[in-house]
Amino acid sequence: MGLVLLCGFGFGAFSMVLPREPHGARENAPLLEAVYAAPAERVDTHVLRGGENLTKVLGRSGITGTELWDLLLALREHKDPRWLVSGTEVTVRRWAATDELRSIDVRVNADSTVRLARSIIGWSGDLVLAAIYVDTVYIAGTIEAGRTLYEAIAMDDELTLSARERAQVVAQLANDIYAYRLDFSHDIRPGDRYRLVYERERREDGSTRRRRILIAEIENQGRTYSAVHFDLGKAGGGYYDRDGQSLWLAFRRSPLEFSRVTSSFSWNRYHPLLGIYRAHLGTDFGAAYGTPVHATGDGTVAFAARDGGYGNVVVLHHPGGYSTRYAHLGRFAA
Repeated sequence: MGLVLLCGFGFGAFSMVLPREPHGARENAPLLEAVYAAPAERVDTHVLRGGENLTKVLGRSGITGTELWDLLLALREHKDPRWLVSGTEVTVRRWAATDELRSIDVRVNADSTVRLARSIIGWSGDLVLAAIYVDTVYIAGTIEAGRTLYEAIAMDDELTLSARERAQVVAQLANDIYAYRLDFSHDIRPGDRYRLVYERERREDGSTRRRRILIAEIENQGRTYSAVHFDLGKAGGGYYDRDGQSLWLAFRRSPLEFSRVTSSFSWNRYHPLLGIYRAHLGTDFGAAYGTPVHATGDGTVAFAARDGGYGNVVVLHHPGGYSTRYAHLGRFAA
């Protein structure tokens, strides 16, 4: 029997009934069988192939005639169907019970999707923007013997970054931050250490955009090179050391991200073809065909054409009367 308490106060009454002890253990309670609920809609995703247009893709889903025309008109309010590129995802939704067309999503880029839906007056389109989250990642490690900084970061599968992001981190370190202080191809030694805080904007599907390094430190041969990002507003941003000095100097250390020196600057170098000693007033870099070549400093293009044995040549004039020459180029950028 449960215990009943009664108490009187004025003209009212209050009662409380204590629950009875449960019969049997919880784990012995009977279980209901799983119930399967059929989905209300059928979803098919198509990818725009090279040489295809949206009309052909929708035609594969049986959408033709007047309905196709109305869909294209609704899409054109946000995106001209003629400018959709190969790889565009088109998601078609139909009611499972009647096979009636319900809606169509056209992902025009990574951040936006045009959602076409049927309404009382016909088809209409809405622009849906992807949700963006900002997170930060801390990366640190030590350069092992026989490895470069690129290999240490870009090939580290234990980092919570995609392979593409890891490669971009190294490229940003080499080109945007330390290009004027360190030559990653030649200055890095075993035992050197790195650490950085990396910020990124992440979408719900895991893809990222607008990535940047907030702060970094590289310990190179006993010396620490710090870099802190400072936002300059409309003027952009830059990287500075702990003393507030810009990391950008007049000239960067190397015109290539990662390369090897095949022949150094020398006043008396042995020429491998002529068999004599003579001056070699330049530095030769070895890199794969198509590797981008960067200007070592701000300047004006003074010459860009073929020049005898130098092949494709670009000559830049820099402030202060300096000039740099880039020879043996595979081709000129657009």
